[in-house]
Amino acid sequence: MEVQEFKSKALQVTLKCIDEHPENWRTFNDQIHTILIDGKRDTFSEVTLGNGELPILECVLDKSFVLITTKRILSSISDENYEMPLIDVTGLSDKYESDNYKVVNDKRPKTNLILVLGKEGAELPFIIDSYHPAFFVKILIQNLSCFLTSGEWYLNPSRDWKPNSPT
Repeated sequence: MEVQEFKSKALQVTLKCIDEHPENWRTFNDQIHTILIDGKRDTFSEVTLGNGELPILECVLDKSFVLITTKRILSSISDENYEMPLIDVTGLSDKYESDNYKVVNDKRPKTNLILVLGKEGAELPFIIDSYHPAFFVKILIQNLSCFLTSGEWYLNPSRDWKPNSPT
């Protein structure tokens, strides 16, 4: 499968897993910083993409960023940089899930800290907008990794399913 087709299919399949279209996504953050990337730009967040690599999603916050491409995940938190090839992803940790959903003074966290697990004990943390963006990115990472390693999607709802439909 050609890289642009792979990117388009990954977005199409993963977006079917979310109950809202991206333009209607909600977050508990002050605004959504997470964007799905259209086009074929070569650099993002001072990252140069490799040959045959396209950007899919980016979230730039005050002291962190995450970039997910067709080949890897890159993140930076307070000047600590992380990178993991998608073929090395083995899953997602629930280490920070209770903090991601904790309500304090009637307020939910603005961002979520997500920990990606990799081969040989590797870990890649990143921060992203809470609620829809965080949910979407977890499924996106699993879908990309699963397809690259097995040729099948992690989650692939029926072709007939549409967001906000009763079925």
